[in-house]
Amino acid sequence: MEDYVYKLLSRAIRKTVVGDDEAFATKDSTDNRIVDAVIVEIPDITFVEVTAKRFNLTKTIIGGNIEALDKDLQQMIVEKAQQLQVSIDFFSDSKLPMVPVKPDEIKRVHAVLVLQEFPQYAAVRRRALQLAKEAGVDLPLLQFVTVDELEMVEMSLRKGYKFADIMRRKCRRKDEVEMSLTNYIVKRQLRLARGKPPDLEAAQKVWFDERIAQLEEWGFNSVTPRDLHDL
Repeated sequence: MEDYVYKLLSRAIRKTVVGDDEAFATKDSTDNRIVDAVIVEIPDITFVEVTAKRFNLTKTIIGGNIEALDKDLQQMIVEKAQQLQVSIDFFSDSKLPMVPVKPDEIKRVHAVLVLQEFPQYAAVRRRALQLAKEAGVDLPLLQFVTVDELEMVEMSLRKGYKFADIMRRKCRRKDEVEMSLTNYIVKRQLRLARGKPPDLEAAQKVWFDERIAQLEEWGFNSVTPRDLHDL
């Protein structure tokens, strides 16, 4: 999945996208897999890490076990967020020589985790970020984006929209930070989406209903109309 996401970003984004695990080997680390991609859109830079990990079907999805959920979040979010943090710190210390830009040329740094699936109910997002914080990660605006959502904005990126601008605008308000990218686009930036508004809204409703059913299985309280903005 890492290769697919890197190729998608590379073909869609006009600016520099650095990838290839070997490119991020540094003299300070024997780990070549620091991040899967870095998008350079001066004065912004976006660090992207990809995870293929899915929720455990038996214990988390079917069993609704909260401990199993935490274990999944540890593998899906926390470990990958730590890689993002390390990579960003390396860059800030000028220790990522393969990234063709100097830290002093950058005003904003974005961190994005790409997943195959993620039920972005605010409570789950906050739980994941709390686990990451407890593990030493300091990325309060970390964005969780699914592969489907990247495909949704691919055409807009091809037309010249900056990926960093989408992330920056989405993070301006607390309620929008906690939205899924799908919900943010449908409700606030519909021009970014590929497809007709009625079709997008219908698809969003199906997705929303599926997520709510799963969250209730995990023991989270039923959502209110206000919570729609958190998904």
